[in-house]
Amino acid sequence: TGNRAGKLKRFLLRYFPPGIILEYEQNGEMKTKSLDLLQLNTAMDPDALASLLISREPLISESKRPQVKKLIQKLQEKLQSNEDQNFYLFKILRAHI
Repeated sequence: TGNRAGKLKRFLLRYFPPGIILEYEQNGEMKTKSLDLLQLNTAMDPDALASLLISREPLISESKRPQVKKLIQKLQEKLQSNEDQNFYLFKILRAHI
């Protein structure tokens, strides 16, 4: 990987909203890039999604495929365990007017 694209250091998982965050080094500086997977569902093929991410994101090399697939599967497992969980608006905060 060239110096322009940066060097991938690690993956971070974000469960809500679903996504993978890339932590990378560029010109000696640590940066992060978020890959949102807002359309992710349990029916999606992790292999196909991994291929799509690898083709679209220059920071992710083909050698990282097993790791990316595993992260997608973890997100899908979390989605599945939360399917029967509903979110509600609990409190509305209003400014003093």
